[in-house]
Amino acid sequence: MKFTRIYRDPVIKKVVWTPGTVCNYRCSYCYPHDHDGKYKWPETYDRLIKFVNEWRGSDPLALDILGGEPTLWPKFQDFCHDLAKSSSNPTKIMFSSNGSRSLRYWKEFDAPIDSLGLSFHPEHANIEHFLNVVEILHERYQVWIYLMLIPPYLDVVKKMFEDLKKFKVNATVNSIVSISQSHTGVVGNNPEYEKFAAGAHLRQSEIFDGFMYGTYITNGIQTKRIQTQDLINTKQDAFRGWNCYVGKDTLNIHANGDVYGSSCSSGPCYGNIYSSEKIFIPDAPFTCPHDFCGCGTDVEIEKSK
Repeated sequence: MKFTRIYRDPVIKKVVWTPGTVCNYRCSYCYPHDHDGKYKWPETYDRLIKFVNEWRGSDPLALDILGGEPTLWPKFQDFCHDLAKSSSNPTKIMFSSNGSRSLRYWKEFDAPIDSLGLSFHPEHANIEHFLNVVEILHERYQVWIYLMLIPPYLDVVKKMFEDLKKFKVNATVNSIVSISQSHTGVVGNNPEYEKFAAGAHLRQSEIFDGFMYGTYITNGIQTKRIQTQDLINTKQDAFRGWNCYVGKDTLNIHANGDVYGSSCSSGPCYGNIYSSEKIFIPDAPFTCPHDFCGCGTDVEIEKSK
């Protein structure tokens, strides 16, 4: 189905925050600035919490914490507790981790997280350890597993996908593309890889207490609910020239504190959460300049052709 609009429904406010660029992995498909260690972690986070609550008003808020590897931040769990207590309005916290912290760390983990994303990176991950972490967490949280598919690890990812079926988790395979804004990179057009990625979906967790919203596409006549990763895997995330409503319901806060409306940083910087100057978010949409989107959160930002 060819579509002319994509959007979330119901509308929620969503913030994607990268608190630091410290990571113990060096994945070949990861942007160097996401793991260069240039930005450690914020010493204080009161200004961030204040800004986020002012922006979201009385709307529900979903905060998605990325990295680097956020569990390396000593104050990570403290921040989650403080954010959850900072507003009487609905607040949900999600974060993504490579799961490499010790089993003791995960057994003692008690942050008020609503959804936990564990990414399996076959270049670095210890398979046995990763499965042990999943076993520890899958009964306590809704766990989403993101299996990074990159040559020559097809068999490894296939086996991991099968092993995950014994846990209460949701899993999807991410076809890794190059870091050059195109779909001509790491996986390329390998039919075997693409076929597996397109059909590998696991839905076994129903304990999520988060915001139940969907991402939809429409051509003005038909409307269909979709998974953003499916659009990426099938190369339907091409929005060059479309109106992208960055900043309207989604913000991306970089590790240095700069605030943008998307992870690709298209459009102007709205300000910095560590600065005393006012952060200004324009109402007008921005024209997408990229051939492909590639980021699930950016894909679901409202866009129209």
